[in-house]
Amino acid sequence: MNLLGALDTKTSVQVMEILKKISKDKLIIMVTHNPDLAEKYSSRIIKILDGRITEDSNPIVENKKEEKIDNRKI
Repeated sequence: MNLLGALDTKTSVQVMEILKKISKDKLIIMVTHNPDLAEKYSSRIIKILDGRITEDSNPIVENKKEEKIDNRKI
């Protein structure tokens, strides 16, 4: 369902501002074809093409430092 595409511009902005406030305490996942909307309201943008991730604006980087005890990785 394209909720924001069915709304007028003023109401769309109001809805996005509400979601922005909610996102301070909750995870919000937005799927859109509108890059301007994504850029303005998102803290992370993951682009997908043909089912594959092509871009990630804020990828999670795992800690590369590994501690060794008795030759075992922890």
